[in-house]
Amino acid sequence: MSELDKDKILQQLGLRIKKLRLLQNLSRYQLAFEIGTSEKHIRQIENGEINTSVFKIYQIANALEIKPEEIIKAGKK
Repeated sequence: MSELDKDKILQQLGLRIKKLRLLQNLSRYQLAFEIGTSEKHIRQIENGEINTSVFKIYQIANALEIKPEEIIKAGKK
């Protein structure tokens, strides 16, 4: 897998998290507070700037009251 492919997957994942967060009317700050991280960290995830951990994805899903698979499925073609 090329770096370009990895970047695309991270961007898709981030956009999916952002969309799901906005559907719940949560700010980045609120989501960050819920999972014990910073607003900057959420921004970096949503912008595809960092490769976050599976545990962090689980925490985000839990805070959004969805299954982690609903976040991950964004990366499928």
